[in-house]
Amino acid sequence: MVHSLRIEYQDRINFVILDYMITEQRELASVMSIAGHPAFAVIGANQDPKDASDQTFGFQSESRLRLLLEELIET
Repeated sequence: MVHSLRIEYQDRINFVILDYMITEQRELASVMSIAGHPAFAVIGANQDPKDASDQTFGFQSESRLRLLLEELIET
């Protein structure tokens, strides 16, 4: 589901998918206070990752994720 949304929105939104097996990415997740997955965060273009404006944890429906993406596009 996330991958299909990424394909649909990738011309308007930059998606970053963290791999917890990569130390640097695990460190970024720690900075963002993400302790598990799935987790979704909205970070503005000039915003520090630790100041993510919206974080969602656990399973999210496609409609909820789509709403987050649409809200991001509108700002």
